Amino acid sequence: MTDTAPESMAPPADDMAAPETPVADAAPDAPVEKDWEAEYNTLHDTYLRLAADFENFRKRMNTDREALLKYGAQNTVEMLLPVLDNLELGSASLSEASDPKMLYQSFTMLSQQLQTALEDAGLKRQTPTHQPFDPAIHDAIAQEPSTDVAENMIIRVQKSGYQLHDRVLRPAQVVVSAAPVTEPTPVEFDAVGSNPFAGADTPSE
Repeated sequence: MTDTAPESMAPPADDMAAPETPVADAAPDAPVEKDWEAEYNTLHDTYLRLAADFENFRKRMNTDREALLKYGAQNTVEMLLPVLDNLELGSASLSEASDPKMLYQSFTMLSQQLQTALEDAGLKRQTPTHQPFDPAIHDAIAQEPSTDVAENMIIRVQKSGYQLHDRVLRPAQVVVSAAPVTEPTPVEFDAVGSNPFAGADTPSE
């Protein structure tokens, strides 16, 4: 029996490959030097633009404020122009010989027209008769005792007050009710019983 020689075991091809050479780590990037001059120029330009914008804004605000102070009453004046027109017409048509009834009617019409124009502009007339007195919006010029009206009520308006929207321009001058003054009840004494001075020594003459 012939012995068969064992086949030689050839190593795998992979094992026969040459060992890999380790790759050297890449060198870290060198620090980039910052361009400080360019950054300064950018920030400086931004500052100059902002400063110019703010200066323009300030000038515009001053211009708007001056215009508001100068022309703020324009809408109100425009509302009053029809009243002025009627005043001119009335002055041209009336004379000393005009009918008093016509004068009264003209005056009443102009008064109502003026009141309406001012109300449209936000002005409110205050005539707080028979209302509780409020020192925040009323000016008490006198007090009158009253038995018919509760105390601290407005009896009479001497001068109307005016309010523009929510702001009081002039408080109404009013007369306020006070508690009625009561006369003291006279005390009567009988001869001896309730007279505290009864029996007191009378100074001799």
